[in-house]
Amino acid sequence: MELIFYVIGIIGKWMINKKVGKKGWYALIPFYSDYLIFDYADHANIYFIILALNIVRVVFNNFGFTFAVYLLYILAMVIEYKPYDQLSKNFNAGKGMTWLLLLLGGIGYLVLGAGGYEYKADSIQDADYDMFNSNSIEESEEQD
Repeated sequence: MELIFYVIGIIGKWMINKKVGKKGWYALIPFYSDYLIFDYADHANIYFIILALNIVRVVFNNFGFTFAVYLLYILAMVIEYKPYDQLSKNFNAGKGMTWLLLLLGGIGYLVLGAGGYEYKADSIQDADYDMFNSNSIEESEEQD
């Protein structure tokens, strides 16, 4: 069942990347695809906090600290609320989409990517920046 949600999440992220103007296959790169989602929400730095919390959660789980694992999971959800809310706003979606992304991330990505939502490209500063392309914003402006 978890594999199905993972595949749905990849498909949704692929569609979101295409809407934003990035290459869809970026959704196949595990950590970079999640970083991009937070970047589209103008909260790229929060991704590293969430990543650190998840690493600590895995370590605590291996040592049997079940209560601490649940607390870290709740803390991560509280921290993720703001980026998901901003992502919903950047796609002109409402609070319902924020909660869908927060509670059922993969399905939320699919609804956001496949739905009629449009991304506001001016909402992020580096909309033209591409990690896998040597051209930066400055170079692309010089070419225009």
